[in-house]
Amino acid sequence: MKFNEEIEIKKNLEDKKELYLRMMNALEEENHILRASDTDALWKMNSVKNEIASRIEKKRKDMIDLVNKAGIKNDLDYDSFSLDRFIALFEKSNFFHEYQKLENDMKLIKTKIWNLQSVNRQFVEEYLKTLDELVSVIVQTGTNKSYSRKKSFAAKTGGLILSQEV
Repeated sequence: MKFNEEIEIKKNLEDKKELYLRMMNALEEENHILRASDTDALWKMNSVKNEIASRIEKKRKDMIDLVNKAGIKNDLDYDSFSLDRFIALFEKSNFFHEYQKLENDMKLIKTKIWNLQSVNRQFVEEYLKTLDELVSVIVQTGTNKSYSRKKSFAAKTGGLILSQEV
């Protein structure tokens, strides 16, 4: 493998790591936006995340194309890219240890990304569940008995806006 190809691979790995860092930062920002209940900012952040994800996917394709162009025999494809398999192609490279370090850094960042995604998803699910419960109390759905004005549990009475058995 030529020296300039090794440098280009290293640059692609560094670029991909930077994109993962941006995604991690976007998810951290999304968490703050979710807690602030700012729907406009949430839509904008969703666009930012989609743009970063597209760039990560393009970088993956660029890396596979670079390996193919260099004539390195591989079993990589665009749909099932594996960074482990990609790095393993360069065991004899002068930059192999640098590639491995970048790979390990990306694995840590990706773990943080998965954790942030999970936290944000859980927050949204709990928020929606709370809203659903609040709406059902407001519209008096279900068969729960209401707490009447006589301070006893009775069948639901008209005119109560927020009442629910506790």
